[in-house]
Amino acid sequence: MTIRLNIGCGGNIRPGYVNIDAFAPGPDFKMDAAHLAFCDRSCDEIFSSHVLEHLSKHEVLPILREWNRILKTTGMVEIIVPDLPWCMKQWLRLPDSARWEWALDTIFGLQDHPGEFHKTGFSTDRLRQLLVEAGFERIEVSTRFDHGMQSIRALAYGGGEQDDVTPHMLSKWTVKHLVFLFYRLATYLSPKT
Repeated sequence: MTIRLNIGCGGNIRPGYVNIDAFAPGPDFKMDAAHLAFCDRSCDEIFSSHVLEHLSKHEVLPILREWNRILKTTGMVEIIVPDLPWCMKQWLRLPDSARWEWALDTIFGLQDHPGEFHKTGFSTDRLRQLLVEAGFERIEVSTRFDHGMQSIRALAYGGGEQDDVTPHMLSKWTVKHLVFLFYRLATYLSPKT
């Protein structure tokens, strides 16, 4: 069974993915991105768009390590974040009267609910370095226009030695939580009639 995660999905529910969000209504699972109820090396793909900037700078590396833990070595993570240097340059180029709406939001977030504050930022070099430190391999980083701003897109593959999921590799979750999770996944992924 292929497991593809959309972490921090917000309103972007992706078909064929397990959509996860701690704040937004409507995901398949309400779950914290730092504590994912998946076994080591069990996921094939992780997609996360405009999520990491909502975490503190101290949370980003542990979360990337958690994502690497659950990602198969053949699995890929795709991360999209605002390009903070670009956002700041755009803000500085504007006349003062135009700086205080969208241009400011690209730096600090929309701030319309607790999950919509930007707490950190990224450059291409910084995101690449964090992915290296988290143990990812074959990292590609580029820029693109996304969410109304220049954004950074990183593709990386799980780093590690094996993809075998054995009982000693289970995460901190209890058997009860895992049984519930797999029941929900099976229900979600089963063909709809």
